[in-house]
Order: sequence, then C-alpha cells, then structure tokens
Amino acid sequence: MSAPVTAGTAASPPSPPPPRTLNVAAERARTPGSFTGHHFNAAGAALLANGTVEAVIDHLRAESLSGGYEAAKHAAPALEAVYARTAELLGARLEEVALVESATAGWQRAVSALRLRPGDRVLAARSSYVSSALHLLSAERDHGVQVELLPNGPDGAVDLEALEAALRAGPAALVTAAHVPTSSGLVEPVAAIGALASAHGVPFLLDATQSLGQLPVDMGAIGCDLLIGTGRKFLRGPRGTGLLAVRRPLLDRLAPEAPDVRGAVWTAERTWELVPDAKRFELWEAAHALRLGLGAALTDLASLGVDTVARHLAALAASLRERLSALPGVHITDPPAAGGAIVTFVVDGLDASDVQRQLAYRRVHLIAVPAGHGRWDMDHRGLTKVVRASVHVYNDEDDLDALVEAVREIVCLQGRGTGSRAGRPERGVGYAGRGNARTETGDAPRGSAGLETGEAPRDIAGPETGKAPRDIAKPESREAPREIGEPEADAAPPGPPASTLRATPPGPGPQGPAADVDTSVPTPSPDRAPGNGPTTAAPAATRVTGHSAGTSTALATTSPATPATPALTNAPDRIPGNSGAAPAPSPAPRAAPSPHHTHDAIVVGLGVHGSAALRHLAARGLDVLGLEQYGLGHDLGSSHGETRMIRRAYPHPDWDALVDTAYQAWTELEGASKAQLLDITGGLYAAPLDRPDPLRGPGCRQIDGEEAARIFPGLRLPVGFSAVHDPRAGIIDAQETLRAQLTLAERSGAHIHDHARVLGWEPDGDKVVVRTGRAVLRARRLVLCTGPWTAIQVPSLAPHLTVTRIVNAYLAADPMGPLGPSGLGSFSVDLPQGLLYGFPATDGRGLKAGLDSGPTWDPRAPRPRATAEELALLAEAVAQVLPGAGPVTESLTCLYTMTADRRFVVGELPGVPQVLLGSACSGHGFKFGPAIGEALADLVCGIARPDLDFLSPARLFPGGTS
Repeated sequence: MSAPVTAGTAASPPSPPPPRTLNVAAERARTPGSFTGHHFNAAGAALLANGTVEAVIDHLRAESLSGGYEAAKHAAPALEAVYARTAELLGARLEEVALVESATAGWQRAVSALRLRPGDRVLAARSSYVSSALHLLSAERDHGVQVELLPNGPDGAVDLEALEAALRAGPAALVTAAHVPTSSGLVEPVAAIGALASAHGVPFLLDATQSLGQLPVDMGAIGCDLLIGTGRKFLRGPRGTGLLAVRRPLLDRLAPEAPDVRGAVWTAERTWELVPDAKRFELWEAAHALRLGLGAALTDLASLGVDTVARHLAALAASLRERLSALPGVHITDPPAAGGAIVTFVVDGLDASDVQRQLAYRRVHLIAVPAGHGRWDMDHRGLTKVVRASVHVYNDEDDLDALVEAVREIVCLQGRGTGSRAGRPERGVGYAGRGNARTETGDAPRGSAGLETGEAPRDIAGPETGKAPRDIAKPESREAPREIGEPEADAAPPGPPASTLRATPPGPGPQGPAADVDTSVPTPSPDRAPGNGPTTAAPAATRVTGHSAGTSTALATTSPATPATPALTNAPDRIPGNSGAAPAPSPAPRAAPSPHHTHDAIVVGLGVHGSAALRHLAARGLDVLGLEQYGLGHDLGSSHGETRMIRRAYPHPDWDALVDTAYQAWTELEGASKAQLLDITGGLYAAPLDRPDPLRGPGCRQIDGEEAARIFPGLRLPVGFSAVHDPRAGIIDAQETLRAQLTLAERSGAHIHDHARVLGWEPDGDKVVVRTGRAVLRARRLVLCTGPWTAIQVPSLAPHLTVTRIVNAYLAADPMGPLGPSGLGSFSVDLPQGLLYGFPATDGRGLKAGLDSGPTWDPRAPRPRATAEELALLAEAVAQVLPGAGPVTESLTCLYTMTADRRFVVGELPGVPQVLLGSACSGHGFKFGPAIGEALADLVCGIARPDLDFLSPARLFPGGTS
C-alpha cells in the first residue's frame, strides 16, 4: 500500500539514478595492451580484454582436445548466447541477427539480396566506406544501377532537405549511410535519415561499423532496415567477426544470392528452402572461437553500459580535439557535426603517414587514413590523408597527454611551432610514449654467481573508383615516499668506474640550459685479490644531474620556471664491453617529460634479470626507465664477470619447464643480438652416491667415475662418487649477455640512468612513487631486480634472504691440455670443502673455479679481497679433483642472495601488486636471466605466468602480506 500524500502537495517523481561512471583503471587492468603504449586505434582494431582472449583460446584448446565438431556441440549454448547479446545491443529480434565474417561480408550479402536492377536508384551518403562504395560503383558499372551522392549540409552531415528532395524525385531502391565514417569523427543524423526513408517506403541500410560499441545503436529508434557492423573496432571483439541484422518484414523478402547449407535446406534435386531467420545469410563454416570471443566482448560492453561508455569516449575525444586544435600547425579535420570517439587532424607540412610513423616511434599508436578509403568524403573536402585517433575505455588522461605532447614535439622538431597552448599548463614539451625507458643497472639483479655462475667478476591508398557518381543538387597530495636504505641522497657507494650519460645537442625545438654534469663524483674500484689483473670495467663516467629524459618530478632545486633540458641519450660506452663498438641507432631526441609524467614501468637493478626485463618491456613499446645505483657492468653484485654456467640438471622436476624456457630464451637472444652467448661443452655434476637429492633432468643420465673420466679426462672423481652427465650444459658469456640486453633495450627506446640509487618507494593508489637522489618518479609498475640489495628495498624480505660473499679464482692451466676444452667442460663436485664448480681454461686466464659457500655479508659494506685462507681452501678442493691445475693467479668475489629453499623470488610483492620482484637467485639464476626478464615483462602487462608459481614471493608470507 502506498504511503499517504499530504494534502496540498504533489507526489514527486522518483529521481533518475545518477549516470554511471567508468572505472578506467579496472578496464586497463584487464587490457594487457594498455601497458604496451598509448593506443588510439579503436576505430581500426581495439585492444582485446583478457576475457575475450581467454574465450578464444579456451575454445581452440577444446577443439585441439576433442575435435572441432565436438567442441562446437559443447559450445552450442554459448554460441547461441552470442546472437542474443547481439540482438540486445541492436534493439533487434533474435531471429533478425546473423553472424558473419566481417562488415563487408554482411554488406555484400545484404545488398546482393536486394537484387538491384538497371535504373534502380541508390541514395548514398558521402560518409560511405570504401568497400561499400566500390560495391555500389561496381553495380552501377555492371548492372546499370544509379548511385546518387547525397550532399552534406554546413555541419558536414547529410543534408536532410536534399535527401527528402531526392526521395520525392522518384522511386529509390535503397538509402545508405555510415553512422560514423572512417575518415572523421562525424556522427550522421541517422534517426532523421531513417525517418525520411521510412516515410517513403525505402529500405535504409546503416553501416554501424564505426559506431557499435561507442554510440547507442537501436535499429527501431533509428528506423533502419538493414545494419552491418564489425567486432574488431569499438566492440573490442576479435578480428574476423562481423554482424548483419535485417528487420522484418524486409527479412522475409530477401534471399541471399548464393545460399549455403547454413541458411538453406536442400529439399529435392532442384529445390531448396531458406531458413526462416537471418541465418540465411550465414555460412556453415565459421570460426567458432572468434564468435565466442565476440560474445565475451559483448558481455563486457553490456556490463559497462553503452551509455556509460559513450559518455566517457565523447568526453575524452572532445578534450583531445580541443587540445590538439590549440597546437600551432595542427588542424582538426572533423566537421562541425563530429562527436563520439574519433578525432582526425593534419599537421602543416607533414604527410599524415609521416606523423603516424613519428608517433609510433614515441609509442603512440594511431592510423593515417588516405583519401582512397573515403573519396566521397575526403575528395569533397580537399583532403588527401588525415591522422585518425580514436579512444576507448582503456584510455586515460595520461594517454591524451602523451598524444598531445608527442604531436607538439613533432611540430617543434620540424620547426613549425614552439611551445604549447594545448595540454595541461604544467606539462612541458615531453617524451610522450609509453616507450621503453632505459634501465640503470645498479642493483645486482638476479643472476648470482654460483653453481651455475661460477663467475666471479672479471670484470594505403584505395583503388580508384571509375565513373564518378553524380551529385544530388542541394535545395537551398599525497605524502612523501618512505626512505629505504642509506639516508644520504648523493652519497656514492663504492663501485667500479661509471659509464657515461651524454647530453644530446639541442634540437630545433625549445631549448633549455645544458644538463648539469658533475664530473667530480669519485668512482672507486673494489679491492682485488693478490695477483689480479686490471679491473675490466667501463670508462670513467660523468654523472648527469638535473631533469633528464625519462625522469619525472625534479627536486626542489629545479625551479618550475626552468625550461626543459635537452633530451639525454646514452653514449656507446655506457654498455659494458661496448667501448669499441659502433654506436647503436639512438632514438630521436626527446624533450624532458613533464613533471607529472608516469612511466609504465621502472626497473631497478640492471644485472642480468633487470636488463632482460628492461629489454622485453621496451620491445613491447612500454615507457620503461631503468635505474642502476652504480655504473653499468659493475662488479659489486651478482651479474659481473666473464662466464656463467647453463645446465639442464636439477634436483627437482619443478625446474624442468623453466629450464626449457631458458634455453629457448637464449636462442632468441642470440638471434636478436647476432652474438654467440652460449658455448655448449657438456657438463658433469658429481656428488657422493648417498646424496639425498641427486641431480637429474631431461636428457641427463647418471654415470660412474670411470665413465666420467672418459667424458672429461681432466676431472678425477673421488671414490664413492657418481655424476650426472648433461650433454647440453655449457658456458654463458656473461659480459656479452649484459651488453646485448642493454643494447637491445636501448634500441627499443628504453632509458637507462646509472649512478641513480633508489632511496625509497611507496605505493600511490595503483601506481608507485620512486625517489632517487635527484628526482621523484612515478610508474604504474615497479620491477625490483636488486639482487643483494633486495632486503634493503623490501625490508619485510630481510628474514627470508641471506647474502653471502663468494670467492672465485683462476688457476694456471694449459688450454691445450686436459684442463682445456678438449678434456673438461662445465662441472661441479660436492666436496667436504663445499660445492666446487668451474670451467675449463679457454680464455688465456686459466681454469676458473669457485666454492659455493662463504660468509654472510652486508652488500653495503666494503668487500675485501679474498684472504689467503679462502684461496688455500679453494686450491685444496681443486687439487682433489683437478690434479693438473696450477697455483691461483687471480681471484675475485661476488655476492649470492639466498633463500632457505634455494628457489628464486619472482612475482608480485604480496599486498603490493604493482611491485614485482625478480631476485634472490641463490647462486644459480644467471642462466634464467633472459627467460625471467620476459616473464617479468608478462607480469607487468597483466599476463599470468602460472609456470612461475613455485617461485612466488607469496610462499615466504603464508597467509599474509609483506
């Protein structure tokens, strides 16, 4: 019973619910591609959501397991649901919807079914797409159909008075228009067009290819009889999907020109009957996986609400249109009737394809549309080509900033403009890509020297149409980040000579003061063992201070009024071992990012794992910055030196898949770098017969001491020992690996800042704030590959990690004798003194060996040379199994970061999902470097890696967070 109404008052109608708002962060989180650059091509092919991709893959997997027919039968209810979702989206009946391979396929089947005859008039809007226009022009040439172009009004849309006059002039067979064309952000007045066509009894075919998913489309409200659309654009479905809807009563009068078994029943030798619904336009052979992916995308759209999406996209595009129009030399080419999600523009003096290419280099992805894709529209407006940007639910303000700043930078570098009236006032001319930033190595990443490292440091234009159709005459704050580690921002920890960061000469754009280069920073080298040769390190470095490319908020010493400094690039000698190489192609100079620039990812620590992660993130188009607290290639962590071990032999099968992945990753890295990084020597790994956890692995076999002596004559196993022979074991060129990964990262656009120690970091919403001694940086993801310094960056890990100091040495040996490559490969022997490991004498320095144990060590403390006692213990172990070895000639030290189970720590930091760890490699991580780097890049991009669950940091925090 309703509540009484007080006399003299009227019941108030219920207030409409407030408009829903779009959670852009959530949409980005389920769209991995949103982390690979700034994507503005939803009008071409939008980024797919995780659920869409999974739906496709799941069905393909089902087909592989049970067969295509069986999988289709099992998926039948889900496939039928796609029709229901499509009908709901279009405001159509279920039986009026067909699923086709593309919008063009739908168009051709629908128009062919109209059976246009000579003299039939087709009234076409200038917004018509190239494929539709070509079909009509072909019908005009081959069948005598008359194609009449509708003129545009002052607002650039179809002139409705001209349309009505054309309809009154005589019978017409079809009216057609594109709701939104491919060549601009125009939104045609489709409801008014539909009303006029309906009033004259003429079918109206609407091309909704560019409007479905970004604008509400209701066939009943619009009054269209036929509609085509595609899945790959604003619907965010897979490529190869499309839809066709034909409303009754027209559906009952149309028959496809070429019936298929999907849409017809063969009733007798010369007769057939069409199915009663729109499936008459379908083919029996269809990509069911793609259709299920389309269904997942339609479900996502329905959950968001088309109206909600439309408001968000219209607001973003309007903002982008306004900001671009304020740039000198940039002209918006959208007509006054524009709206929705598409923005088109041109830049004075630059071909649109050149603009597209320059933007792509800055990791801003959009498309150039040539007149050949829309001649009825673009020729009429005097346009040969336009740049088209289109937004979607995964785009945010950072994306708009990136695009605007990149266009402004292109204009400035061309000398066609100067500063910026567009965009946010606090932003300077800046690098706009989510393009990779270079790592600064600093933190010994995960590849510790060890059993497998052994390493101790040694330092379009479309087709022309033919006859032109005649025109129809127109009638008249957040809190500061917490400090982590040492408090002094500018203290230079002991380290090897630094590499050089060089300022690029100012380009033609806005210039600022030269970078503040501090050449007085000392770069001490670590102590070396007696008899050691010269330290292998990069040349002495200049230290760049101030606002540099890839950094974010300058510290208090930088005045807000200070102009941006020139872009910084890395000199060739920054890369370890690259001093004599020709410089790699450098990215075009970029101005410094704006104070509020947010990187896609920051990688801290550029050893083998950090440099690999940096490389893979950069290759995916992300704006990634690498930070290294020392010089690149330093010898204070776990990734330095000449050699490391690679092997397939492991005590537990948990490692087998990752080992396979590692070997594949090395093959890929060798191909990309065009360098030999692995030397497959075979390996023997020996232990007492009663060892509780013997090594094993794919392709490995157990052998006795006698056979071991035949395989490696230089190695003599003690009595009671057996060995595992791994024929695919070998030696990694560690120094060349670091050089290759950093070079490839730079070539992909990464920024690398060395001597950039991270003083603190803290979560900031779904992002991270990182503070160095020179800048406060922001990123969507923080990747910590900090090796021995991991517990300093993540104090909650301190109880779980132990850093140990390891001694390696070179011993005199004849490379042509039994301790050279002909008589020895990579090896390890579990002795009373510890696990002895090493490599044959191959490089003129002798046999290399080390013991896989040592004292606990603070990585911030000075590291003394190897003691006489340590070297004597190592020499004693060597003499026990390598009788031909001579005295120690050189020694060196490195650090292991150990977990109790000797497994790595790779994955999200519990409780802080935007921070990823890649560290604690427990003396055997270098071999996995390229594979772990790729895995970290996957995790940054939201791609799950269940194969790494056994290395998850969560195992160290059972039932809680860090």
